[in-house]
Amino acid sequence: MENLYQRFKTVVRKFGLSKQYLAGDFYRICQISPDCYSIACLKAGPCGESLYHPQLKVSTQHHQLVILSYFDNVETPAQSVLLSEESTEFLETKLEILLARFEHLLSIEPSGDSV
Repeated sequence: MENLYQRFKTVVRKFGLSKQYLAGDFYRICQISPDCYSIACLKAGPCGESLYHPQLKVSTQHHQLVILSYFDNVETPAQSVLLSEESTEFLETKLEILLARFEHLLSIEPSGDSV
């Protein structure tokens, strides 16, 4: 989990607390509280609403990362997973995938503006 913590902090530092349109989707990191963040990929829905594909909420305390929840309402059926002993591996995998997307986007030239 230490590796995920470092990767997350690096992405937050490079991406910032912002919403950006990159590679056809919106990507957003926002700070919910001093130690809690939301990191998400958002797709535009048919009525202009934002659909999470996915959104993860994480807590950063004492140089540790705790993944609190996962939500994806593009998947059918929509997926909502809260932290539990059974869900830890699933949540870590989903965060690794989303971080990899952010890292890839940060490694290429941005194609949009911050919103």
